[in-house]
Amino acid sequence: MGVDGRLQVLRNANCMQLELQHFARGTWPVKANRLASMGVNRFFIVLANPGGAVCRVADEKNSFVFTPGYTYFIPAQHKIYMHLDSGLEFISIHFTLELFEGIEIFSRIDRIFEFQDTRWRDMALKAFEAQNEIIAAAMLRGTVSEFSSCVAETFTPGEWAEITTPAVFQKELDYIHSRPPASVTVEELAELHGVSRETFSRNFSRTTGISPKKLLNAILFNRSCRLLLRNDISVRETAFELGFSNEYYFSRFFRKHAGIAPGEYRRRFSLK
Repeated sequence: MGVDGRLQVLRNANCMQLELQHFARGTWPVKANRLASMGVNRFFIVLANPGGAVCRVADEKNSFVFTPGYTYFIPAQHKIYMHLDSGLEFISIHFTLELFEGIEIFSRIDRIFEFQDTRWRDMALKAFEAQNEIIAAAMLRGTVSEFSSCVAETFTPGEWAEITTPAVFQKELDYIHSRPPASVTVEELAELHGVSRETFSRNFSRTTGISPKKLLNAILFNRSCRLLLRNDISVRETAFELGFSNEYYFSRFFRKHAGIAPGEYRRRFSLK
């Protein structure tokens, strides 16, 4: 008799951050003349395609004609061409999934995925058509989580290696996660890793695909946005919680990255 625990599975599940950024159904003509990428994963479900072979998605390796009932997955940062005419009807979901804060899980995968299983269409339609918005939100989140698992099950050993390489810096990533991000420096992380700042920056950038400074700024900006959506703390309190010495430095940082002041961001996007 006994109980087997999956502690690392629990740790990964609790660290994983799924953020949904777009959920829409309809038609939207697109004609791309060059390769382009987005900073989010695209979960694209084709409902109807009367235009046939003219509507497609392609990268430098493969090309797929959009087939009704099929689902296509385009990883974040992957460069593609996409052509949609005014008759192609779709459901589109954009999301990010992070195991290590600030590092998108799928962003180092360089291919388009095509799934012929119509269950993704059925699950997405059910979520979109649900009248209760809380139930719809839960259904949407569940669909994207299950779909992400399905995508991951098709990964090659090389692709798994790309995703798990940031674990080399687990100690440093945990350190960032446990502290106010504005107070963390690259020098501290290098010291924690036992190397010089230059060596740490070079190795971190090569392994994760992002420099430690850019990662710290991305984490700081993302946490800023989340806190500003709350109405129970002031902008000044937000600045101190993030580790800024005063509100002025926080406002300058936020304006640089968002293009608007923290107070304006809160007025536009927070729930009333």
